[in-house]
Amino acid sequence: ADAKTVSRLRDAGAILLGKLATHEFAHGGPSFDLPWPPTRNPWSLDRFTGGSSSGSAAATAAGLVAGSLGSDTGGSIRGPASYCGVVGLMGSSGLVSRAGVLPNSYTLDRCGPFTRTVEDAAILLEAIAGFDANDPGSIQVTIPNYRAASKRPVKGMRIGALRHIWEEELPQPAEVVAAMDAAIRALRDLGVVIEDVRLRSMREYNDVKIVIAESELFAIHHRDLVERPEAFGEDFLSRVLPACLFSAGDYVQASRAQRRMMSEFAAIRPRFDALLSIVFGPAPPLIGHDPTSFWRRANAQPMANVLGAPAIALPSG
Repeated sequence: ADAKTVSRLRDAGAILLGKLATHEFAHGGPSFDLPWPPTRNPWSLDRFTGGSSSGSAAATAAGLVAGSLGSDTGGSIRGPASYCGVVGLMGSSGLVSRAGVLPNSYTLDRCGPFTRTVEDAAILLEAIAGFDANDPGSIQVTIPNYRAASKRPVKGMRIGALRHIWEEELPQPAEVVAAMDAAIRALRDLGVVIEDVRLRSMREYNDVKIVIAESELFAIHHRDLVERPEAFGEDFLSRVLPACLFSAGDYVQASRAQRRMMSEFAAIRPRFDALLSIVFGPAPPLIGHDPTSFWRRANAQPMANVLGAPAIALPSG
């Protein structure tokens, strides 16, 4: 059976060309010990595409397809979109059905489109969004005309700039800082009201995401991890196996922290139409990947998954 997103694309008249590469079980990577090679970045074949929706971003950037689908548990749409220079959109929690998608995290998984323009992303989102009883996390919501909405003037919008992320917590290369400054100037020139705003540290959102998502991923693959761990790639194992050290108490406390974070965000949300943050900087070389960096280095992407908020990665610079 088709995944719900696929059947909805068919119903909308899309021409489906095939399946694209992803990291092992939509997690980790790049991995060099698997039966298939890691996806290469079409802008520079010795560079990384990001993960986990690597093939989706690369195929869209290379012009092999007009658009593609990916999944996102902590940045797996937005990261590849950033590294490959395309638009990657993760809708609000419950907006797009996950039925038919092999789960990574029951709590945090989302689906969404990759495209080369924002208008194309709006077209694809409108086609795949909507309630689905086969996804327990799906919500009943009226789907607006996203394409028309994408053409509205931005004058008067209020945007909160999460400047502390790229200037203090996760210092960025000079070209990323310059691109962010240029984006803020461009938005102000268009009449957008931009105000600096500060949220919790990205490390706190990252820790909540990791405890919840790795615990759920460990549970999903528990039997195979016990009976045939050699069948998994090294990078995947480096992420999922440490979850056996998490306790039921850790999982419950992370879930409680998530609710507190959502409550805090609900108080900030009415002040702004959107928040401005970073994804990733220039795509790194494929060689030299360190699997332990997942545990040592926070990033700005899991925040939106933990909060249930939508997020879009846009080409910049």
